[in-house]
Amino acid sequence: MNANKLRNLDTKTDVFLEKIERIKDYAKSYAEWQKKREAFIKDQLKIDLPKFINNDSDLKIKKDLNVLVQLGASHTRMYRDLAEQDKVSRSFNKASVVYDYFDEAWRRHMFDKEVSDDLAAHILLQNEFLKAFGEELDDLTNDTFEQYKIIRDALSKFTLEEIENVLETARNAEDFKFVLIEKLKEKGVDLASLISKTPSE
Repeated sequence: MNANKLRNLDTKTDVFLEKIERIKDYAKSYAEWQKKREAFIKDQLKIDLPKFINNDSDLKIKKDLNVLVQLGASHTRMYRDLAEQDKVSRSFNKASVVYDYFDEAWRRHMFDKEVSDDLAAHILLQNEFLKAFGEELDDLTNDTFEQYKIIRDALSKFTLEEIENVLETARNAEDFKFVLIEKLKEKGVDLASLISKTPSE
């Protein structure tokens, strides 16, 4: 662990700091994998698309063609790369796109931006939240963006220090449920109503 990177957190426990650093490293590695994946997709488009067009007599005579590429909302970088080469437009199945904390972290690395200790801590908290309340979220909605919004509505209330306290206090999933619910009550948030309301509310 590089202590210089964590000089602001020198009052925190070593275990918590190590988890923060591991999360940052994993997000960076995941971003590198995504870069390779996107590069492969772009290379395949250059190779396979001309072949496909040349093998189709109807397509070969068309002056302009529209090509549909279905990608997840997180692939902003690839969209920008494609837009530099040709006329490209994009659309989402939701008016509002919400990313979870881990997606935010690796997307930051995709654009060579740093991941803060606070964001890494929220990823740790999100992981525990999903272990404890994942089934409730799945029962509520299969809309990923809606689930991410609920997670952020609940967890954005916590500071880095509070996250460490919650994670140290809760020793298992059941403990975490109780601790988180109580901590949210202190902030005026009723988690039970948050994860039981309908998506349209």
